[in-house]
Amino acid sequence: MGQVELHGLQRIELGPSVLSRLDRALSLEWILTNGLGGYSSSTVIGVNTRKYHGLLVASFEPPSRRYVVLSKLDEEVRVDPEGSGEERTYSLGSNEFRGLFHPEGYKFMVGFSLDPYPTFRYEAGGVYVAKRVAMPYGKNMVVSSYWVLNTLQEAVEFRVRPLVVMRHIYEVTDVERSPLSFRVDPLGGGGFILSEPNYPYRLMLYSTSGEYIPDPRGGFWIRRIYLRADGFRGEECLDDNYSPGSFRFRVEPEGSGSLHLVASAWKDGCEPPDGLERLDRDRVERLLEGDENRVRASIREPLRKVSEAAPEGFRWLKDEVAWLLGSAGSFIVETDRPKGLSVIAGYHWFGLWGRDASISLPGLTLVTGRFGDAAKILETMSLYCRDGLIPNCIPERPFKADVQPSYNSVDSSLWFVNAVFQYLKYTGDFGFVSRRLWGTMKSIIDSYIEGTRFGIRMDGDCLLKHGPQLTWMDVVVGGVPVTPRGGKAVEVEALWYNALRIMEFLACKFGYQRDASNYHWMAVKAKESFNAKFWNSEGGYLFDVV
Repeated sequence: MGQVELHGLQRIELGPSVLSRLDRALSLEWILTNGLGGYSSSTVIGVNTRKYHGLLVASFEPPSRRYVVLSKLDEEVRVDPEGSGEERTYSLGSNEFRGLFHPEGYKFMVGFSLDPYPTFRYEAGGVYVAKRVAMPYGKNMVVSSYWVLNTLQEAVEFRVRPLVVMRHIYEVTDVERSPLSFRVDPLGGGGFILSEPNYPYRLMLYSTSGEYIPDPRGGFWIRRIYLRADGFRGEECLDDNYSPGSFRFRVEPEGSGSLHLVASAWKDGCEPPDGLERLDRDRVERLLEGDENRVRASIREPLRKVSEAAPEGFRWLKDEVAWLLGSAGSFIVETDRPKGLSVIAGYHWFGLWGRDASISLPGLTLVTGRFGDAAKILETMSLYCRDGLIPNCIPERPFKADVQPSYNSVDSSLWFVNAVFQYLKYTGDFGFVSRRLWGTMKSIIDSYIEGTRFGIRMDGDCLLKHGPQLTWMDVVVGGVPVTPRGGKAVEVEALWYNALRIMEFLACKFGYQRDASNYHWMAVKAKESFNAKFWNSEGGYLFDVV
């Protein structure tokens, strides 16, 4: 893996030595995100290996209701399509089926790079093709840009065939078991809008060059595409994709050409990302340039601060830190209900997790200087607080809008209190905390003292008691916790002591002297109890649970 400097962000490059090793290439994945919970993701050779992969995965109720609407694009080069010589066809797309790949376009790949967008490079019989994928921020949209160089004495027809689906990221499509009936409406100037009567979603696909040709058969299904990563996990791993037609444009002998293929999705009753008007080439390129500038701007200032603060011997890490800073924004997402910002716990399948959000908030927003985002995330989290509990997770809502957050966590609320304190250390914005967050923080501590759900209550020794499935070790099989830790878990007591000290400090700062005094003596008592009960003098370590 080599690196070449590009405007302060290092381009990651993979060559034939990696791409030709099929198992290795299929294990390397890329992802772009749109700040809504949606994303574009696949492997470095364009073979989807997970049900979560898709060129356009749209979030219709940010950051949930994530649907794969455009699985991928498969490209094809046809040499001398209308000439007198023998037509030659090179399929650049790749799909895996059980026991075989068809087509095998990965064999024509000569390079893959990330800078920060993925670029795929092919060479087929004297025709060179580059494809770059970009996902504009804040839009359920993906743009695939193509550049084609024809070094031959013959004309070339370049084709792009979209493979579409309409399914939740947790599902696969089996048209025999659950038939789909896609409606494809032509879009003036070359493209289409696709819909399915059973789903309230729309997909629009159009090109800035060439033309769209509907399939003469009315479209067809490519059945039982194998998703190997899901197969290895023992999950459903066969997916059906639909092809309504293809986009085509001609490249003259010894000529070149380019096009942008734009895909966008929206929910019935909502506006498309840029309306139904097709964007011309200039507007698409301005959109992409603005988004790339946004990514680089999010890196530039934090990277300067990190570089200045880092010891001399560690400044060689600047390139890696730049990628970390660029990736940090991928986890900050808009929320639809309530309106605000939050942190998605990971891609591809994780949603909003209270514990993860609070732990990661300093690194994602404070170190990177995104103080406004940090404030919005904290305020959004506080709106979910019930009975003194910050949710453990807010699940995907693939089928029912009334699915409720899961509150089975004793430490999520305590991590929230700590995150607020970290915010204050970076910003000193006591006014915001007093106005918008103090009430939630006080309700957390009061509820823990008086007792709340799941057996959470401060005991007579001022330590916290809690049920068996409320810490980060919360896996349950058959209704039984795999690692039951009921009682008083060691890290929970540390977080509880930390929260009491934070509350003592802030109560004093905000003028609540009686509360400050109460938090003080509880913290002192909790420390004494912890030292007396958790130290295993024979073993020389702390007990995990008492």
